Amino acid sequence: MDIDDDKTPGLDVCTTLFFKAVWSVIGDDIVHVVQQFFIKGKLLKQLNATLITLAPKVLVNRVTRFLDKLIDVSQNAFVPGMTISSNFLLAQELFAGYNPRNLPPRFAMKVRECVTMMALSVCVNGSPQGFFSGQGA
Repeated sequence: MDIDDDKTPGLDVCTTLFFKAVWSVIGDDIVHVVQQFFIKGKLLKQLNATLITLAPKVLVNRVTRFLDKLIDVSQNAFVPGMTISSNFLLAQELFAGYNPRNLPPRFAMKVRECVTMMALSVCVNGSPQGFFSGQGA
């Protein structure tokens, strides 16, 4: 299934039209990064980062009726009845029964890499203000 040219598949706000236009330049590098993850189980820190952007309540109230056109469905914190904490609760439920001994070792290593190497950053005026670990103290 093709992705619409005006969609952004990640945090970098580059549209799919951009990726299609420059694929001949960057495609080999992207394929290499993905292959390295599956071969060595190492994930670039930049690929597993979450940006937290705080929006004033008055702004949210004004744009609520347009959110479905502005925000991708994967950003479910903006779905009515959902909150950002819903994502954390869902992750806890998914990993509650996770037992790496029941998985092939290479797959377990990849899951562990994705979960433990997460980085978070708070955006202020549209710019990330450093990254911190999502792990508790």
